[in-house]
Amino acid sequence: MPDTSQAALEEFVRHTQNRPPRGWCLFLGAGTSKADGLPTMTELVETVKQQMPATTDAGKFVHAVEQVLRTHHATVDPARPVNVEDLLRELIQAEQLVDGKPAVELRYAGCPITPEVLRTAVSGIKAICKAEIAKDCQFDALFGFLRQWVEPHQTLDVFTTNWDNAVERVCDRLNVSGEVDLRCCDGFKGFDTKVMDLALFADAEPHAKTPGLHHVMLYKLHGSVDWRQTTHPTPGRNILAPLAAARGNHTEEVMIYPTPRKHREILGAPYLDLLRLFGDRLMAPQTKYLLVIGSSFPDEHINGIIASALRRPDFNLFVVNPALKTSRVKTMLGDSPRIHEVLPYRLEDFTRVCQLGRTQ
Repeated sequence: MPDTSQAALEEFVRHTQNRPPRGWCLFLGAGTSKADGLPTMTELVETVKQQMPATTDAGKFVHAVEQVLRTHHATVDPARPVNVEDLLRELIQAEQLVDGKPAVELRYAGCPITPEVLRTAVSGIKAICKAEIAKDCQFDALFGFLRQWVEPHQTLDVFTTNWDNAVERVCDRLNVSGEVDLRCCDGFKGFDTKVMDLALFADAEPHAKTPGLHHVMLYKLHGSVDWRQTTHPTPGRNILAPLAAARGNHTEEVMIYPTPRKHREILGAPYLDLLRLFGDRLMAPQTKYLLVIGSSFPDEHINGIIASALRRPDFNLFVVNPALKTSRVKTMLGDSPRIHEVLPYRLEDFTRVCQLGRTQ
């Protein structure tokens, strides 16, 4: 291990000895799910190509778009692979181009593009993303990490842009194991038919004073595979639709997909409120640390909130990512002295070395 990495790890371990109530927040990126076998945005491209073969019009167009993007990346930024967000961005831009132009024949890399082909391609990619992320996993790597973090913190705030149910499943496993008495508050109330009520995040706080009871406060900033907005709640996780939609039976997905529209979608319910809660928690006087794991900081709306918190003189940012340099983090968030040296570990390795560090 390079000396700089060892020094960064030792500094981090020293800081973990400081545990003020709700002093630490976690932010989990896609790398935490990859550790347990769920696909990354880059890996999803190959899955899309396999499940949308070029024998269909939509599949042929998707393959053509991927080839064009791969050629472009090889010239402009060879180190950057094509990911599913690149695919969706290109398709949606094409969709906007043909919208309202039924008499104009347009082609992309030799493929005719029509509104129907584009709709089929976009909806097909979204369905594949959702199905792949919803696959059942044991989440052993995340289990090991959260087991280490829940025990010393009576209330642990966990923020994520991941769509999967990894944290919820790990909290269940921790309860079943008997190692800790744990409540996971994800902003929904109910048993079978759960309805979102963000006031629960505030209601749970007084109960954290109960000796031996631990809370994980889970904020899913981009939604989840099992969320839906509806006027008629049914078993599952329901977000009540706005009054404007309440005249009829209205149900739709509210998961934010990686498309150019996500920057507009985060301004709607419930995402704007969840982002506000993220900002409120980072700016709370008792919050001293944010630990970001497995994220390359792809979202400007998230980065802006973190950058604001870094202006506080007592706030510290630690980042765990084997593929990210400290200089890159500072480019995105500002050259703050409170951004510590990036810890270059995968999730499972990070858990192991931190355990070793605490026993030395």
